[in-house]
Amino acid sequence: MPRVEGFFLVVSVVVIGAIVGVVALESGPPPFPAARVLPTAVERGPLPGYAVAPRGRAFRENFSGGAVNPDRFEVLDGYAYWDSWYTAGKTAVRDGALQLAAQAGDRQGRYLRVGGAASRALYPYGTFTFRARANPMPGMVSALYLYNEDKDATQGGTHEEIDVELSAKHPNQASLVTYHKDDWTSADLGLQNDMHRGGVVDLRAIRGLQTFDSRRWNTYVIDWGPGRVIWRVNGVQAAEFTNAVPTTPMKIHLDTYHTREWSDFVEPTPRGSGALLVDLVSFVPR
Repeated sequence: MPRVEGFFLVVSVVVIGAIVGVVALESGPPPFPAARVLPTAVERGPLPGYAVAPRGRAFRENFSGGAVNPDRFEVLDGYAYWDSWYTAGKTAVRDGALQLAAQAGDRQGRYLRVGGAASRALYPYGTFTFRARANPMPGMVSALYLYNEDKDATQGGTHEEIDVELSAKHPNQASLVTYHKDDWTSADLGLQNDMHRGGVVDLRAIRGLQTFDSRRWNTYVIDWGPGRVIWRVNGVQAAEFTNAVPTTPMKIHLDTYHTREWSDFVEPTPRGSGALLVDLVSFVPR
């Protein structure tokens, strides 16, 4: 696919990261935020279950039971990231789909209340499939991603991530990002490693995806193996990275969120209401 190479410098309170962007846009790439590195470990704290989650086995979840399967997924509750707050009441299973909702004005302090869910297991290399309809609510992002951040050590830890992020502002685009960092608090902050790679891709510029619209039902595949990540959308390859590839097992995360830090990709103010719908999540190990 046509791509534009860019180098972005992202500065937060605790992390200075290097980002190499791979994009396919007619008018140049919008900037995208660093992977989910939060202002401080204290502000967020670890999500429950990271240290004890078992290795994942092959599964197929079609959300047909009328409720979130508690053996496979946990409903998230508490500070999420950026300008969002996970709220259990925003997550439900209805009509054969997981619904992760948000509504403008519904806030926990300054944070917008949103729905989120995460797998209880950590999953190794394999193929991850999601069938989803992105949240059409202005100001929102829909996220289907693999994630593992270990904050047990005060001076170290890991941050691994592979994303599919979909914006209501640009329903023809997707942010496809990998993040790999062995020590997120180290002095060099991984700058000597290609720790973060990705960018916003105009999927309609790819042959076979000319009619792509994230507000419709689409199938997204993350094929993750040693030294390589491939994204497929509706059976068409959208991107492939061979560096900044995570190496540790990760959890599956599903959520919708708002951020004011990504103005070219996300409207600054949420309006109305909406939900990310997911009716299939599956995993096949390598």
